Parts: sequence; structure tokens; C-alpha cells
Amino acid sequence: MTLPGVVHETEPFFLEGSTGPLYACLHAPVGPSVGRAWVVAPPYGHESLQFHRALRLLADLLADAGCPVLRFDYHGTGDSSGDARGALLDRWFTDTAEMIDELRRRTGVADVGLIGLRLGGAVATRVAAARPDVVRLVLWDPVFDGRAHLAELRALHETMLGYAHVIPDATGSRDEVLGYPLTPALAADIEGIDVVRNITSRPADHVLLVETHEGVPQEPLRRHLGSFRCQLANARLSTPQLWEWVEDFGRVHVPRKVLDAIVRWAGEGASRGLAPGSVPGA
Repeated sequence: MTLPGVVHETEPFFLEGSTGPLYACLHAPVGPSVGRAWVVAPPYGHESLQFHRALRLLADLLADAGCPVLRFDYHGTGDSSGDARGALLDRWFTDTAEMIDELRRRTGVADVGLIGLRLGGAVATRVAAARPDVVRLVLWDPVFDGRAHLAELRALHETMLGYAHVIPDATGSRDEVLGYPLTPALAADIEGIDVVRNITSRPADHVLLVETHEGVPQEPLRRHLGSFRCQLANARLSTPQLWEWVEDFGRVHVPRKVLDAIVRWAGEGASRGLAPGSVPGA
């Protein structure tokens, strides 16, 4: 559907992926594309809800700039098929790769890059490293140390239980965080994420690392990406309000300056071969 004044259209659909039907939404320019398209690898759990509006707006902005964008839900999450017992990183890697192929099929655009936020950043990095046809990668506060991320989630979960004045499960069950399922298999998958150690080849020729979370410094990942001699751009945009807990996700801050920096790089900067560390307007 296209609204007055909007230069893109959205098309929700289900893709019959190898893990089952996957919900997706294509944001496509009404006019000609610029010859570049993007798949968004979303975060998981409460962050998928927290950042839903921001990622939707990012997709709209990129489509308005001439870049088709495909958002989707992993197997076992959101509106895709499956349940928590089937939520595994290997399946999410497959889902993401199949979305790249589907975006190419639907748009005819060969140049498809990945945008990964938080846990989606770890997924996007792994997929890009395994596929030489992905030459552009945007990592927004990506999870590169799974053990630390899991500890952060569980600590926040315990804090929220205290605020809620509830009695923790007497069995000591740790099968959820902040109301979202966390099976032992998925917890082990997340704990095993170590991008610095496990990604041993250049994940993409052009990489934008976006840092907004001062509590999770990205310096080790920045150094690691720099060692591959890729065109690495870095946008450091401290946005503390983005990481403050809110109970009403309808009131979550939407970081427009972050979205604009990504759109400038994704739509223009990568093609102009910007020097490492430079992001227009960031």
C-alpha cells in the first residue's frame, strides 16, 4: 500500500523457508532502486519489541532513498512458524541466508547487504562471513561476546523480578529472560558467540559499525574488523536513553540520528569508498 507523500510501498508475506513459513515484509521504492538492497537481521527477545518501531522506520527511510529492504522474523519468533523449542542460531543463519536469496528474486537487485542489530548483528556477521556475495554489512551495537550478553540479560531479568515483587521460581529455572523463552539449547548457542575468535575471514568488503550503547563497548570487535583490511566506517553516537528500561514499549525512544547515519552510509557512503572511521553527519 502506498500513502500520499510516501515514495515506497510495503508488502507483507510468508516465505516457505526450509525451517517452515517465515513472516517477512518488503519495503520497496515506488520508483527505480539505486541498485542496492538490504536484509535486516533483527534482535531477539525484549529487544525485538523494543527496536521494532526503529527498524520499521529504518526500512522506510532506506526504501525512500531507493533501497529495497526486507524485514523478517526468525523461525520460532514473532509471526514466523515454530516455537521456542526450535529457536536455534543455526536455523536463524539459514533463515537470513534464504531472505537474501528471496530479496534478490523479488527485486532483481544483486547487491544485497545485511543490517544486524544486537543479536542480529552476530547472526548477520556469521552469514556475511560465509557468503562472499554479501559485500556490505551494518552492525548496530552487535553482540560479539555471547557469554557477556547472556549475563547482561539474566542480570536485567533478576532486576525486573525485584521491581515486580514476585517470588522467583523455586526450582531455579532459567528458561526465560524478561518474558521471552530461553531454552537450554538457545542459551548454549548464545553463550558460544565469540565473533573475535570465531570469525577468521573478512565478513564483508564494506562494514559500518554503529555504537550507541556505552555500557557495551565495541573496541575488541572494532580492532578485529580492522585487521581484515575492510572499508570500516564507525559511527559513535552515544544514545543512553535508548538503553533505559521502559515498561511501555510504545514510549521507546526512536534514535533518528542513528537511523539517518545508517541511511547515509548504506545508501551513499559505501559506494563512495569513504575512509575508515568516517560517516557523513555522524
